[in-house]
Amino acid sequence: MKKALGLVIVLAGCATPQQATDRAQAFATAAFVGQDVTAFFSLHGLPSARHVAGDGSVLFEWQSDVRSYQLPGHVNTTSYRSGNTVQTVGTVTPGPNVSTFCRARITTTDKGVITAFRITADTVGEWAMSRCGEVLK
Repeated sequence: MKKALGLVIVLAGCATPQQATDRAQAFATAAFVGQDVTAFFSLHGLPSARHVAGDGSVLFEWQSDVRSYQLPGHVNTTSYRSGNTVQTVGTVTPGPNVSTFCRARITTTDKGVITAFRITADTVGEWAMSRCGEVLK
């Protein structure tokens, strides 16, 4: 999994994260607007918050599962020689932690029909430049 995440980061030149998020946004709008919100939540998980407006419309805050990965670190070594003896000293620097997730705001009618779907946060995915692009399909 770590190698795949690293490969995604290396391939970043092929598509920018913003372009990948824009594609995920276009897909989500086409796929979910006009659909019943309970069907979305059945497939993708329950919302984290629900706000009812005065007109009866509902705004849901939704987030995918969060997955965290430790990227590989590196080792610096220095060798010292004294006569016939060589001593090597190394220091290990751990790699950074990377978390992947997708967050969206979903607006519905009072009957639960999705009227708007807006991606509000999108990280790099496990296999693609957009986590939303991965989890919403």
